[in-house]
Amino acid sequence: MTLIVKILSSLCVCLSLLLATPVLAEVGDANSNETIIFSFTTLKSQKKLFISMAKDESYIVYRYCKKGKVEFEFPKNKTNAYDAFRYSFYFRGNGYQNAGLDLNSLYFHNGHYQYRVYDDRSYENESKSAKPHPNAEQQARHIGIEITNLKTKRVFDIQGDIQTVQGTLVDLKWVKHIKRQDF
Repeated sequence: MTLIVKILSSLCVCLSLLLATPVLAEVGDANSNETIIFSFTTLKSQKKLFISMAKDESYIVYRYCKKGKVEFEFPKNKTNAYDAFRYSFYFRGNGYQNAGLDLNSLYFHNGHYQYRVYDDRSYENESKSAKPHPNAEQQARHIGIEITNLKTKRVFDIQGDIQTVQGTLVDLKWVKHIKRQDF
């Protein structure tokens, strides 16, 4: 019995190391000078989005990856990278009593496409009574990428898997280099 437990324990350790390896490879050793601000996996395609910033805050970058390989990175040139992005937010507090909102977006343009990475939270009251049920408060978080073709006005919404999210776009409120845009 003891031998079986040792074998199973060793197998579990090996399996967990194997499963962790793709995550480490996806972040990439070459990007060890960066901090991930916000990341998630998309629901349908299982691709990974990263918004990262240099640890010295000299640049910010968007990466869209599949199986550890970068498919799209913006901007290519990190010099003056902050000029390529706009951040906007809207906050209405007080939770479900006030139908609270916390909307955060990071925008950039590539050719005739506008990208909007979003990290939104809304609080809704399921009950309209004066004394809501203790479980009436419901927080919903929506994450994803909205890509608009500026020529055709067609919008593509790529939703993110909330179970995979790391970080938040809210942290961009305190980054002094990023330009603001009205919501």
